[in-house]
Amino acid sequence: MSLPDHLDVLDTTGLIRLAQLEPEVEYLFRHMMVQDAAYESLLKQDRRKLHRAVAAVLEESYPERIDALAAVLAHHYALAEDHTRACLLYRRAGDAAFTQFANREAANHYQAALAFADDADSETLRHLYTRRGRTLELLIAYPEAAETYVQMEQVGQMRGDASLRLQAMMAYALIHCTPSTVFDVDRGLAAAENALLLAREIGDRAAEARTLWITSMGHYLDGDSLRGIDLANQALEIARELDLTELTVFIYSDLINMYASNLQIEESMEAANQAIPLWRSIGNWPMLAFALNARTTWDLIKGNFAQAQTATQESTELTAAIDNGEGLGFATAQLAEAVGMQGHVGEAIRIGIDGIARSEELGSSHTSAMGRVKLALLYSHIGACEQARKMIDDLVEQTAENHLLPVQILMKMVLFTARATLLCGSTEGVKAILKMFEQSAGQPAGNDSISFFFTGFMLAAMKAASGDHASALDLLEQHHARIIETGASGYLPEENLARSRLLRELGRDDEAYDVLIEARDVAASTGARLIQWRILSELADLEAVQGNDDQAAHYQRKARGIVQFIADGLGDPQLRAGFLAQPEVRALIRGGSAA
Repeated sequence: MSLPDHLDVLDTTGLIRLAQLEPEVEYLFRHMMVQDAAYESLLKQDRRKLHRAVAAVLEESYPERIDALAAVLAHHYALAEDHTRACLLYRRAGDAAFTQFANREAANHYQAALAFADDADSETLRHLYTRRGRTLELLIAYPEAAETYVQMEQVGQMRGDASLRLQAMMAYALIHCTPSTVFDVDRGLAAAENALLLAREIGDRAAEARTLWITSMGHYLDGDSLRGIDLANQALEIARELDLTELTVFIYSDLINMYASNLQIEESMEAANQAIPLWRSIGNWPMLAFALNARTTWDLIKGNFAQAQTATQESTELTAAIDNGEGLGFATAQLAEAVGMQGHVGEAIRIGIDGIARSEELGSSHTSAMGRVKLALLYSHIGACEQARKMIDDLVEQTAENHLLPVQILMKMVLFTARATLLCGSTEGVKAILKMFEQSAGQPAGNDSISFFFTGFMLAAMKAASGDHASALDLLEQHHARIIETGASGYLPEENLARSRLLRELGRDDEAYDVLIEARDVAASTGARLIQWRILSELADLEAVQGNDDQAAHYQRKARGIVQFIADGLGDPQLRAGFLAQPEVRALIRGGSAA
């Protein structure tokens, strides 16, 4: 009997059924128990031969689809007891899944490959262990990743393979020296120190550079940013000398944050500028998004709103495409700020709301919290204080549940929440955030120069709210000096507006006028329409008080034009009506119309 005849008999008896005719004829067992019984009836030797034959036919028939079929082929070779081929093909299946960001699938394939890797060479073992560990890290399964690296070091020890041990020690040190669920600086630095000694002992300069980089991050996160910067630059020198592109760009990316923590804005921006084209050339989209977001942080602080908008639009598209919730939440929060500061508040609010929803769907809480802060500020700028307070209340509740929120993020939250509550005439939200900051940071806000940069405006607002205008002004003068020193022009217009009002309260109108002129010029050069109209309105009032009616009218016309621009872009009739109903806006448009 021919094969088709045998199949017809099996079909007639109800053991199998025809599944499809095209593109190829395919039959299926009608029940798994029938399949199992048929399989178990085969002799082991026959099973091995059949599995090997199936694998060989698949490889010969579909040479262009080996990556897609790698897991199936590996399974057949494993059952054929060809461990070498099984290991090779499970590795190939893992690599194919890894490049598609199918991390759980990749981790499983690498684990399967390791089960058949007894006779594998060092390069294969290094690849399998480090790739499995990395996929587990991407899955936030850090304890499993740490265990993978421990097993890798033990295998290296048994084999007498110093290079394999070194790779394991570095990977173990890295996840303990960087923010993760197994973050432990002491353990990480101890592992890094041992790795550095071994790297120098065997003369592996590439590993020496990588270990210096890991150690730099440990010291930075332990609070010693200057030591971190020094070690990172040592690592960078070796990495560039050896043309280690990937390590070089990782070091630049970490220098962004290290310089930033020391408020070395220009150095931080330069590190970002170096990192962005390198990540783009490598094709590492999550890290490209990180570098773009980091660069955008400084663009916003410096008032480069249009440039920030372009970068965050790219980052938003990248992070959305790869389901990176943390990057997406941060990118959309910054995009909302960049768009909103230029006066497109309606569009900015839509971006912010969508960003919070999408980042939370992807499991990110840190960056959705920042999105709420930015939305609170946008709402308060247009007089939608009920919506702003809702965002702040949600933020306080969310952050209280998340005790691991980084201090740097908390400081930015304090700054933006202060600005929002100041515009809405309330300090209750500031008090709640301030208490949360103190509990998380272990120190009062503004207790050092770094936190004062982010919280000084808030501290002055608290003083002003209590009626102590002189102390509030003193704080703002100190904060103004810090802004000028760091080049943070994006904060200057709003702060100068607050300074001018305090100066007027103290009867110092001439000084208030000079401060407002500086604010006017910076707001115009940065395109900050959202604050520009308030500055122009305040200048109009001062000019009127001094009897300069023509100049007052000029400033009023310009301010009304910006108010009209903002109102037209709000879209939501309720938000538009609320914006135009603000006392400051109504006073401005009295005698003209923005409706």
